[in-house]
Amino acid sequence: MYMSVGEICRDYRWSKNQDEQIRILSDLNIADPVEIILLLWENGEQLTRNAYKQLCQRMDTLNSEIMDREKAYRRVAAAVNGRR
Repeated sequence: MYMSVGEICRDYRWSKNQDEQIRILSDLNIADPVEIILLLWENGEQLTRNAYKQLCQRMDTLNSEIMDREKAYRRVAAAVNGRR
């Protein structure tokens, strides 16, 4: 991050369009918007409905990735243990 946590939170809090400000902050700091949202939440900022929706979407994506990796792990573990 190029800006301090305090600067990011202040810019977000004072913005008239907080959803757009998340995009701007992510561009300025070369960070994923969800990382900016998480930073804001971790520092006590009130999230917009759209920001919360982005977190839920990321959680769904991560859950899907975890499920795919678990399946792959089980296949490899079965091969290592000599099971079919």
